[in-house]
Amino acid sequence: MKTFLILNIFLFSSCVGERGCGKSSLVANWVKHISSSYPEVPVIPHFVGSSTYSYDVTNFMRRCTKELRLHFLNSNYDDQMENKDISDYRRVVEAFHAALSLGPCIILIDGADDFGSSPDIPMFKVKEMQWLPVDIPPSCRLIITTSKADITFQSLSIRKDVYVIQVPQLFDSPAKRTLLREYVGFDSKFLSEDYTAKITSAKLSQLPIFYVAVASELRLFHNYKNAERQLDAYVQATSLSELWTLILRRWVHDYGWLMPAATRGPASMKAQVSRDRTNSGWVADALKLLSVSRNGLTVEEILGSLKIMGYVGNHEVATAHWTVFSLVSQNVLITTSLSLLRFFHHSFRTAVENALLRSLTAPSQERIISPYKDLWERQKLQCHNILTNYFDTVQPVTSRTVEELPWQHRISGNVNGLCKSLSKPVIFVTLMCSERETNKKLDVISYWKTLKEGSQSAVELLQKMVKNLQEKLESENSKRQDVDSTVFREEDLSTIEVLCSKTDGDFFTQMEVSVISFFAGKVSLDMLIWFKSYHLFDFISKF
Repeated sequence: MKTFLILNIFLFSSCVGERGCGKSSLVANWVKHISSSYPEVPVIPHFVGSSTYSYDVTNFMRRCTKELRLHFLNSNYDDQMENKDISDYRRVVEAFHAALSLGPCIILIDGADDFGSSPDIPMFKVKEMQWLPVDIPPSCRLIITTSKADITFQSLSIRKDVYVIQVPQLFDSPAKRTLLREYVGFDSKFLSEDYTAKITSAKLSQLPIFYVAVASELRLFHNYKNAERQLDAYVQATSLSELWTLILRRWVHDYGWLMPAATRGPASMKAQVSRDRTNSGWVADALKLLSVSRNGLTVEEILGSLKIMGYVGNHEVATAHWTVFSLVSQNVLITTSLSLLRFFHHSFRTAVENALLRSLTAPSQERIISPYKDLWERQKLQCHNILTNYFDTVQPVTSRTVEELPWQHRISGNVNGLCKSLSKPVIFVTLMCSERETNKKLDVISYWKTLKEGSQSAVELLQKMVKNLQEKLESENSKRQDVDSTVFREEDLSTIEVLCSKTDGDFFTQMEVSVISFFAGKVSLDMLIWFKSYHLFDFISKF
């Protein structure tokens, strides 16, 4: 069950209801209405699950602090935060509390039960909600949706300033029939009285998301020979996870095919066999890759990764094949403004994790693969390796490569791979130039920290990178007598723009090597300061 929590009857509210009951739609429409009615009041909605960053509560608090300070003080919060501050949980919480008191504001957190762990803060601590102020400022309105069975609800419900709103389930039969017809349309043969009665009396019929899932299937069942049997299975499903698993099984069986045995190399998914038809074939493999990606994948990235897995030749997945599948799955896969495909609902992501990857841990966590590598961890590791193989071969390096490649190495526990990707000049400089973005700065800190925990010296790594570039430059200059590209002209593209567009084998000018050396020195100094303050804080906190 999901819940809506509000403090002081219009000060702090909590909305509770079962997954798929329409909480997110409810609060999204409410926020839209409030924003248009009161444009002078800042409204900050946070939808947990909308991106990888959204699962970290410290990212939410930093965002609120930044937007409220910008609105009320015209001050850029990021400019005042140093590395030691931006990763310090206590400082982030204090700044968040202070920002809530700046003026009238409305804060919405949708899906608080999906919050994961934060750096150095375990998930159960985050869900105890101690990061909220003891007393919500009178000018602040806080609205939270969560699950009744989650720690977040238990923690919030004991507060005296919380008003709980239970989102009602859909029990009205005419409303169910209207919803079904709106989703399916009026020309389906499955909208007869008998079929309608069967669907609206299903065990999950009280959830609007049930009609989204079933309606998308009914629209495809015109000439489907096993339509009635398939529909009976959907109607008898007792949970959303079971329903999505049944739908996944049909998709995998009807639209996918296995890769040829001869192409199954080290990068292939060897854990799946044809006995488990739900877990085999390119449709299942594509969904697995999406589930382990950071913020989703483009169609080009999915098709390229499938080629690496072994879907080549007569078994290649062409754009036309994907177009057919995208029409089938259009209600569960959404496309972002950056053309990235993502899962539309947490329940579907969970079904993919459980049915295809056999994952038993919360999918909202960034969980680094353990050294023990259980069966489901090995499957995840294979998916991570396929994506790292793909992004490692993309040339020239793009923003997507910088976003995915180091992260995939870190999550899969591949310290050597992380060293290799960070020592690529283009990736390194792109990361450093994006440090003004708070999330990117945190990424950089987490990468250096991972290297340190893996007994790797980031300073030595960067020194080696610069030394290799200087040696290569000297070798190239000895062959070139007329090299004049080291002279920078204002009318040309900036040195950094040119540098970031190069491939691994390109020539780097003296100016570009100097830029890389500057950033390498800056990182070495920042790390010295940051790790000293980090260990000092860790030492003090033990007493």
